[in-house]
Amino acid sequence: MDSATPGTIFVTGANGGLGSAIAKVIVGSSELSKLHGIYSVRNVKTASTLKASLGHTDSSHQHDVVALDLSELANVRDVAAKINQQVADGSLAPIRALVLNAAFQEHTTQTFTVDGFDMSFQCNYLSHWLLTLLLLQSLDKERGRIIVISSCGHDAYDRRQAALGIFKEERWKIMFNSTESLAKGTWSSPTEDPTGLGGMRRYCASKQCLVMMLYELQRRLTNDPTLSNICVLGLDPGGMPTTILHRGNFVMSVISAKDVLRAAFDVETLGQRPRAAYLNGAELWESSAESRDEGKQRQLWLDSVKLTGLQLGHTVLLAWD
Repeated sequence: MDSATPGTIFVTGANGGLGSAIAKVIVGSSELSKLHGIYSVRNVKTASTLKASLGHTDSSHQHDVVALDLSELANVRDVAAKINQQVADGSLAPIRALVLNAAFQEHTTQTFTVDGFDMSFQCNYLSHWLLTLLLLQSLDKERGRIIVISSCGHDAYDRRQAALGIFKEERWKIMFNSTESLAKGTWSSPTEDPTGLGGMRRYCASKQCLVMMLYELQRRLTNDPTLSNICVLGLDPGGMPTTILHRGNFVMSVISAKDVLRAAFDVETLGQRPRAAYLNGAELWESSAESRDEGKQRQLWLDSVKLTGLQLGHTVLLAWD
């Protein structure tokens, strides 16, 4: 990483296995610890895993732990506004890396947000989409990178998750039939499939939406005279242990965290401008065929504008609509 003016790293879902491991790697690195960290969690008071990771050394890493509820679009707007103000007044360095890591998954149940959307769709995709658009003004315009944390589950044909049988039936292999079916949770609902596979499919579909966002956002950034140097990358971190089942076991999480940070700051192997790169760990990879459908990418984008109520002046991106 270029140590000159290191900037800020913003990680969502920082109390989870991968998020807290990212914090642990940062505080343990002489170079990365120069970054200012913004670690968002749902509840600051209960973020014990993150706090343990941040406090495991005597690192001088400056950081803030911020409450961010991705199930409320209004809260996303409030958090983004505060960060934008800090960057604008110079009290916070521009964002070098925005890591969209937070995720929600349920199985036999189905819950909805206060905004009326399927919880997996909004927490995993829609709120991250809005957060990103709002924070573009605060990204480092020369070196900024947006890291989308994906999953092999976004690809119905990926052999790594075939054993789970999530997409065994042909009717489930196309995840994006319409934005509405995912936003309203009518696709793979408990009514259609009362088993735990229904919720897992909705999670996978939300991850595919993130990958679709990756490509559409990168095209719009590349064509923007002010934001063209900002790069969007996707990364599948592989199978992640949970903090519930593997308390204190961060071996695999730390490996994945290093892959995330490499994607965020590496220039030697990825180059200065790794636009729309998709990675499986540290390896360049190809995302699903459906996620690369430009027609579907554009439709999802246009629908996201409507669902979030994004308007002129809310984002610095010229081609926002």
